[in-house]
Amino acid sequence: MGDFVQSSIVKAPWRPLATALPLATANTFVTKITGATNPFETTDYEVAGVAKDGAAKSSESYSGRVIYEDALAKTVGTVSIRRPVQANFETAMTRVESGTTLAGHMNGDPVRDTEYET
Repeated sequence: MGDFVQSSIVKAPWRPLATALPLATANTFVTKITGATNPFETTDYEVAGVAKDGAAKSSESYSGRVIYEDALAKTVGTVSIRRPVQANFETAMTRVESGTTLAGHMNGDPVRDTEYET
């Protein structure tokens, strides 16, 4: 188990991962496992008399970025994508990556920036 790190005045704890998760699919997998099996051993609690699970998904959103690079691999533009559902996110990213008209206007080749996908 990781140490709790104070991240704000509210003292909302978070546990840093040793390595970043590479793709949105990995994030989805972790969310499903965490909600089903509670591997972080979080404690259930009550708010205004209503029982809450210690590990639960509160919202879902997927974001990513496509970088446009020129012949010298210099970044000439970026396009960011944010979608509420993973399937829609993958479709949008594929369309942006394969969009020749947009690539022509950017004067570069599209490259999916998986480092910033969440």
